[in-house]
Amino acid sequence: MDLAQSTIREILSAMDERAALARILIGKVLSETNQPQFAEIENGNYDCIQNSDIETLSDNWTFEVHGEHCLFINRVTNQELEVSLGTIDSLENIDPYFFYKFLVTTNKYKHLASVFQHPFKEMLALFELLQQQGFLKRIHGVEFRKVNAG
Repeated sequence: MDLAQSTIREILSAMDERAALARILIGKVLSETNQPQFAEIENGNYDCIQNSDIETLSDNWTFEVHGEHCLFINRVTNQELEVSLGTIDSLENIDPYFFYKFLVTTNKYKHLASVFQHPFKEMLALFELLQQQGFLKRIHGVEFRKVNAG
């Protein structure tokens, strides 16, 4: 994979923006829904987050917990963000395909998504390259985390 350094910098920046948005959206779930295991979640056990009767969070965000993930979709912009649940650190985990979906649905980053003809395969190859270069570390399976993310 041969990407310009400016493209790689933009992708790394998109990862930071994605992580910040993930924290904001999880905060909305905690403050705007009645989570039965709120104390556990507040202690960092994000895998206790459950779906709610509230269909839409503020700023037009919806959320759906499924398995070990939570999918957020903005009803106005159609922006998507899928996060790993588990511990508070899991919000920093990045799956190649879910990250591609974030890029392709985020107006600011659509141009980056167009670089990938085979989204999962090529994004995974990029993540592995960024791992070799010390920007990412593999957490498990195909999930990565930005080194010194936050």
